[in-house]
Amino acid sequence: MTGTPTGRHRAQLSYLGHLLAVTPLLRWLIIGYTIPAAPTDRHRCVRCAARLWPDACRPSACCPDCRTPAGPPPYTVEIAAAASIVMLICSGARGWELAAYASWSMFLIALGFIDIAVRRLPHQLTAAATLSLTAFLAPAGETPSTWLEAVAAAVGLAAFHALLHAAASSGLGLGDVTITIPVGLALGWLDWRYPFAAAMLSHSATLLAFAIQRTTGRQRQHQPFGTYLATTSILVAAVAHAAQ
Repeated sequence: MTGTPTGRHRAQLSYLGHLLAVTPLLRWLIIGYTIPAAPTDRHRCVRCAARLWPDACRPSACCPDCRTPAGPPPYTVEIAAAASIVMLICSGARGWELAAYASWSMFLIALGFIDIAVRRLPHQLTAAATLSLTAFLAPAGETPSTWLEAVAAAVGLAAFHALLHAAASSGLGLGDVTITIPVGLALGWLDWRYPFAAAMLSHSATLLAFAIQRTTGRQRQHQPFGTYLATTSILVAAVAHAAQ
């Protein structure tokens, strides 16, 4: 029975297993948006043109023919996905909310890895994160005020970063602005303060990375703000659920 502790644990492990089964698809998305556009197919090896599905989308992350690395390093996507789902389950998220935040976190993980690799945040994945979150939260049965607060937080967070983008376009790209929409909506659903806490942590991480580059004498590079925001948002979502 799922009502017993043993039954709940089994249900949670089953849920975790089903969600981790999508990690090959996550790798597929990441590869498709990080390999430079080729004349024929983005999902072919850049070295030997072999098709990367499904072998390169396994945790080993390499071309099945020439063994050239493809996408993120081995096991990194799987570890990130497992960690995010475990945190959400342990935080007490259940039912439609768990499904909503799990799907949302998977898209954020993909966006984070893409931003590290090529410093871009595809609008298609940002839109998918927003739509999946909305679709799963719709049956959760919250009041209209909860939705209004979530939408207001998303609009406010996006507007703030749009101003930063307009003031210094070399610092924040348009993708950095649009990723704040699913972040603001997801965290604003829990409390309007959480989106801004995640943004503050992300900007602090960016400044810290710049400071480390300066003190170590490394060449200054553009920081993947989207990756920092995705990471801190998943952490804040888990903490927020646990605090409820």
